[in-house]
Amino acid sequence: KEWGYDYLKLDFLYNQAECLENGDGFASNRAWSGNAHVRRLLALVREVMGPETYLCACNHPFELGGANVDEVRLTNDIASFWQNAEYCYHAHAARVFMAKRWFLADPDFTVVRVPGVTWEDGQHPFHTETAWNRNQENTGWRKGPFWTEEEMKVALALVILSGGSLILGDHLFQLNGKGDAYLKVALEYGRGEPAWPVDLDGRRP
Repeated sequence: KEWGYDYLKLDFLYNQAECLENGDGFASNRAWSGNAHVRRLLALVREVMGPETYLCACNHPFELGGANVDEVRLTNDIASFWQNAEYCYHAHAARVFMAKRWFLADPDFTVVRVPGVTWEDGQHPFHTETAWNRNQENTGWRKGPFWTEEEMKVALALVILSGGSLILGDHLFQLNGKGDAYLKVALEYGRGEPAWPVDLDGRRP
């Protein structure tokens, strides 16, 4: 607060509450549940930061509702793989009713990078190694081939539909003109109220 920040993201909330429950050298109330730790933490942060600070919570227990938070992540992390984007879309669709009542929905980063289409290989690879090597990974949440342009647009639509914060996750200098155009779409349409996502199977328009 002394540094002047008025937006604060609190990540890994429940994971950290579990660490507190397990001890690990911390003086925690052993009688509290993980949710009780998170609830007290959020109340303390709100008390210290004040009502004017925008608080975004990630890994937040949904049963706590919207107490002392403005925005909550509804999905897993967005990554440039179709399987991951599909998981995010279904998670958002199942939980979007909360965003209309308790808090805004954080959809994670806006990512428009598509190998050879919107993104040029260069100084910043997709993650920590050469982007194309990820095609060979068979485990974890970044598995399978990179998404196509059409699959990327589903993830972009999710960000636009959420109505929450719009945070860019690409290195802008490596996006080509097509990538820039997709970001402009997100900036133009992704600043409104949360909207209902449609079924992926196409039975609804």
